[in-house]
Amino acid sequence: MSPKGDRRRTAAWRLALPGILVLATGSAAVMSVGYWMLSDSVRSRGDAWLEAEVESVAERVEVAGSSLTAAELEPEVRELELHEGLRSGEEQDEGDGFFVLAVLAPGGRVSASAVRGARSALNQVLTALPSSERSTSWVQPGGWEYPVRVVSQRLPDGRRIVGGATPYADAELLEEIRDVALAGWVVMLLVGVPAAWIEVRRVLARVDRLSDVAATISADALARRLPQRRGDHGGDEIDRLAATLNALLDRAGGAVEQLRTLADAMAHDLRTPLAAIRGTLENAVTVDGDGARRAAVEAAIAEVDDLAALVSATLDTAEAEAGALPLRRAQLDLAELVRDLAELYEPAAAEHGLDLVADITGPVEVEADEALLKRVLMNLLDNALAHLPAGTRVTVTARVEAGSAVLAVVDDGPGFPDEVRARAFDRLVRGPGSKGRGLGLAMVRAVALAHGGRAVLKHPSDGGSVIRVELPI
Repeated sequence: MSPKGDRRRTAAWRLALPGILVLATGSAAVMSVGYWMLSDSVRSRGDAWLEAEVESVAERVEVAGSSLTAAELEPEVRELELHEGLRSGEEQDEGDGFFVLAVLAPGGRVSASAVRGARSALNQVLTALPSSERSTSWVQPGGWEYPVRVVSQRLPDGRRIVGGATPYADAELLEEIRDVALAGWVVMLLVGVPAAWIEVRRVLARVDRLSDVAATISADALARRLPQRRGDHGGDEIDRLAATLNALLDRAGGAVEQLRTLADAMAHDLRTPLAAIRGTLENAVTVDGDGARRAAVEAAIAEVDDLAALVSATLDTAEAEAGALPLRRAQLDLAELVRDLAELYEPAAAEHGLDLVADITGPVEVEADEALLKRVLMNLLDNALAHLPAGTRVTVTARVEAGSAVLAVVDDGPGFPDEVRARAFDRLVRGPGSKGRGLGLAMVRAVALAHGGRAVLKHPSDGGSVIRVELPI
């Protein structure tokens, strides 16, 4: 039999069986304990009644100073029979029951007795009496359906009062309770077992629906999502599983879309430099003179280097945005990094007419990839050199704010064009007249996200722009 056809191997069976076993054994245990407690209470009540009858006879014997006669004990036995057996209008069959009150002399001889039922059982009852002052015991006469409850009490003068009764009412009541409990247990199983199975199958049906939908998701159908129920508390475990898988599909879909966009963009951006390289090499073949040919080849090599840099930057940005960029974390002082790069870029900034300053107030310790953070700051400074007009003041800061390390580049220039502001950190976004590839700020944001931080672009009301890279400490 295949695993699919073997019900014992299904998740529904494995989930339902423990619950069914717990229901069966637990309910049986509860009903057994309840029956035991109830039967103990019923028997204790019967013992108390018989003990009260024996006590009453003992008091009468002590008051009279002599043994009671059988005629005087007969009404007491009748009352005992009515209470214990509830047989007021019925004739007793031989061996059907036994009720007795007897007064025994100190030697054990019966001085007076009243018996209802088979008198032959009296000897068995008297033989089984314990020797204690007061006792309660059970005697099972041979061939009888019910045992006889026997209570005895010894008087100070050595005589003993003995009372016995067949507890018809108690036995029948306990039989009815046992039958009701058994029937209730069976009904509970008949209702509970199918209910447990149906509920397990209902829950697993949702898992089956998730599996059916998941089987239809492919690279060409990444827009499909697993069904979720909406609740006040975010749903149950299956809903949370579906939400987690849907989030995974969102990330996978985003990654696929990024790959498609990257492929389209690279195909577009590589067309021009490849055509230029081909033209340069063709020119090198046709020109006369070694000097001209050498210059053409060198120009082609430079264009190849630019192309390789474009491809490398594009791939690094894609890896960083996908969270796959490897980080070599180490403890470093972000303030020192800002100070060193500001000094490095200061001559180039002065050449472009920019006033570049570093605003450092103290050490800013972070655990990060130093090479990537250096690349981030270099991208920001390169953008400033390429796009800001002469006379602009550029301030680079590093400080701790609200538990985060903040690297910021602030300028008082014209700010970002309106059509670029909302998408400044997107890949391949370039402003009017820009000669860049649109990867610098995308790389900045990707590195910030890879470190668990974020990149933010702000435009103060008094002009200029602020690019902040916030990293967790």
